[in-house]
Amino acid sequence: MKRVQVNILLTIGAIVCGIVLTSMTAQGECWGDSQGRWGGVCPTARQKGDQVEVTWRSSSNFDFYQVRWSRPGRGDSQIKINSGGNNGSWALNRINHGVEYTFKVQGCNGGGVFGSSDCSSWSEIHFVTR
Repeated sequence: MKRVQVNILLTIGAIVCGIVLTSMTAQGECWGDSQGRWGGVCPTARQKGDQVEVTWRSSSNFDFYQVRWSRPGRGDSQIKINSGGNNGSWALNRINHGVEYTFKVQGCNGGGVFGSSDCSSWSEIHFVTR
């Protein structure tokens, strides 16, 4: 199967180096093949007042998701979202305005008390707050 990366823009914005940048809505990377099938975890970010809501959909059902976020001058922070399935959401509250945030989402299966998790690759989006 040949994998072809596609970026989908939900609202008007700019595409820079293959990454969607906008102060309204941004959608991350998914992949598609020559048969029109898509895969991966596809995050979307949208600002609502003083928070950025990150939502995602996936081509697979996962037991849980992990979200990482950062902004210039700060290291990554990470949270585990225990609701599984093929979609989810999480919000970053008390954002700084006029700042570019990076959000990464991955889906995982397994990872019981003594087991390790089998996770997808990280899907990344960049979002500039207004």
